[in-house]
Amino acid sequence: MSQSPLEESSRKEAPQYFNGWSGLVRLMHMNRSFSGNERHNAFLNLNGKRFVDISSATGFDFAEDGRALILDDWDFDGDLDVWVSARTAPRLRLLKNNVSSSGGSLFLKLNGNGTTTNRDAIGARCELWLEGDERPILRTLRAGDSFLSQSGSWLHFGLGKTSQITRLLVHWPRGAVEEFSGVKSGERFILNQGEKNAKIWTPPSLSASIASKAETVDPELPAETDIARIVLPGRIPLPMLHTNDGQPIAESELKGPLVVNLWASWCTPCIEELKDWSEHEEQFRAAGLRVLAANTDEVAGRGTTVSARELSQSIGCPYPVIGIDQNTVQLLDLFQRSFLDLWLPLPVPSSFLVDRHGRVAVIYKGPVHPEALIHDLELLDADAETLRKAATPLTGRWTGSPPSIGVSDFVRQLLDRNQLSNAEKFVSRYLTSERNAPNATLSSMITALRTSALFASNRGKYTEAMASLKEALQLTPQNLEIQSLLAEVEAKANIAGQAVTEKAQRELAALQAKVEAAPTSGAAHLALADAYRANGNYSKAIEGYKNTLRNDPKLFVAAGKLAWILGSHPSPEIREPKAALELTSRLMKLNGGGDPSILDLRGIALAANGDFVAAAENARAALDKIKEETPYKKEIALRLSLYEAGKPYLEGAAK
Repeated sequence: MSQSPLEESSRKEAPQYFNGWSGLVRLMHMNRSFSGNERHNAFLNLNGKRFVDISSATGFDFAEDGRALILDDWDFDGDLDVWVSARTAPRLRLLKNNVSSSGGSLFLKLNGNGTTTNRDAIGARCELWLEGDERPILRTLRAGDSFLSQSGSWLHFGLGKTSQITRLLVHWPRGAVEEFSGVKSGERFILNQGEKNAKIWTPPSLSASIASKAETVDPELPAETDIARIVLPGRIPLPMLHTNDGQPIAESELKGPLVVNLWASWCTPCIEELKDWSEHEEQFRAAGLRVLAANTDEVAGRGTTVSARELSQSIGCPYPVIGIDQNTVQLLDLFQRSFLDLWLPLPVPSSFLVDRHGRVAVIYKGPVHPEALIHDLELLDADAETLRKAATPLTGRWTGSPPSIGVSDFVRQLLDRNQLSNAEKFVSRYLTSERNAPNATLSSMITALRTSALFASNRGKYTEAMASLKEALQLTPQNLEIQSLLAEVEAKANIAGQAVTEKAQRELAALQAKVEAAPTSGAAHLALADAYRANGNYSKAIEGYKNTLRNDPKLFVAAGKLAWILGSHPSPEIREPKAALELTSRLMKLNGGGDPSILDLRGIALAANGDFVAAAENARAALDKIKEETPYKKEIALRLSLYEAGKPYLEGAAK
């Protein structure tokens, strides 16, 4: 590990320093320790003569790579409990001290006067004299007494069988010495500098009931095993699969409900799992679940796909069997690593439960019982809050919003292995997935557009990056981060000058070529329309979105974008209020008024047609469905104020 560069002349050393940290983090993700597996230890003091290692007997000898340790009377029972942390899981443990003792104890809390002594009394030393002792017990109040941790500020005295206190002195940091009276064994006292009498302190009365309640509702965590069920709190698409001959599997075949199962003919648990699934084929079919058995024999060099198909037939497996190539196995391995802090290799069998939009909902490591698969189908259309609860075995009350999962970690894994092409393809698929998914959240859509923009900008595709950022700003106009990123990309584009314009023209030509090669592809028309819109050619964009819907009426995202332009464009030559209203009417019938963005579009179209009362009603309905205070919610509120004033919303016009 190189040393941190501190001076201006050391800038050339910075890459080496950051590369060192990157390598260190990679080792930690792979469960390797950069300082050795440092187990926690406990030593028993034998009357000051020597120490004996009693780690195993006391329960300290855990297998994890230990780090911090603090002491505190957590349950207020008079003895010290221990909190230990580790770099490897479990990251935090509480070791309760339940050893019964006939000896007494004393706890002291010191407060400085804030002038000659700091308020926390750091550095103060207590001198406690017991009856019959020739030497006092000393305790010093310190800060930073353990690695990456700090024990409580209460000073603890174990008094043993002799518990009669005769004298208590406090040596404050600047030399002042005070003697306190009224201190006795078995209690807790607060000592304030300048006051001679100690004040007794009573622990919270609810501490005992809280402790007992915690013991009864503590969740049962899964046992440590190689078998795992990982519910994702968000969704991103499954990586593209390729067969052994390098042919991609059609995306339509990778949309669920579907479970993609990685197996091998030499893997006994794999065969048993396929037999079990085969016996439940009727239940799978009734639940609408398909199975794709992806064989890895040829990747491992331990068989062929042909022999694997013969084996599957011999056990009565009714599911299609394909052989996948090494690149696909690696992609799936990197995919599952990107969700976890511990990068363990993907075993066989492993399975991926995929929703109807081709996005992964659950990852299974090891065999999965058929009933578990059928049960998890309920998660495919679950809302964000339900997914968050299913993603963790812990109980309690959440204080933040459900997390959103983006592709950044997976893309980072790909770029780390120089898989630039796979990274670019996946970012594009992720953005398309978010656009087409009806239950995509505003946060996830903005994350997708931001990721796409950053990736395009880093590759010099400034026009594409600006288009993504402008689309994001339509969803969250007041987002300062998106505004800043757009300004940066525009600055890069201006510096690039004519080259950017030529590049945009080349990209438009390439997209036009794709449309000509596949004139019935709705996706190709949609990409071309988006490019025209990003370049300000709204006439061509409108034509492109209409062509998209002619070839693929189910690409509702095109209808939404077309309705936005026709209902809100500032130019009357572009705006078509009646057509916008008709489009939003179709979207409302399909959605049932459950999507706030469609309600917002409907309001824009109604206002464009002069029906401001109905427009305001739709805007209010959209606001009611957005529970959090987001920039998009504020933008709808601004539009509502326009409708209430009898004005339509025009994109880019003064509010």
